[in-house]
Amino acid sequence: MTENPYAPPVETGPEPPKPPPPGSEEASFLQPHRGVAVLTLGITALFLMSICFLGFITGIPAWLMGSKDLGKMHAGVMDPSGHGMTRAGKICGSVATILSLIVLAVYLVIGLTEGFDSLD
Repeated sequence: MTENPYAPPVETGPEPPKPPPPGSEEASFLQPHRGVAVLTLGITALFLMSICFLGFITGIPAWLMGSKDLGKMHAGVMDPSGHGMTRAGKICGSVATILSLIVLAVYLVIGLTEGFDSLD
C-alpha cells in the first residue's frame, strides 16, 4: 500500500536521545536519571488527590523534577533511559496538582460565600 502524497505530515514530537551503551566512556559522564523518584512522587500525588485533595504536596516536586530532568536528558547531560518514567511522573504530578488546586479553590469559594458549615 502506498502512502497518500496529499496527507499532512504527522508530527510525533522530539525523540528522546538514545542511551549510550553501558560501560562506555560516554555513559560514565552522564548523571543518573531520577525516573523512579519522579514517577513515585507523581503516583503518590494522584493517590493523595483522590483521598484528601492534597495532591499538590507531592505533585509540585514531581512536576518540577520531571521538567528539569527531561531538559537535562534532551541536553545529553542525564541518562535518557528513564525518559518514559520521568515523563509519566511529570504528567501524573501536574494533573494531580491542577485538580487538587481546583477542588480546593472551589471548596474555599463555597466556604467563604455560604459558610464552611454548609460543606458537611
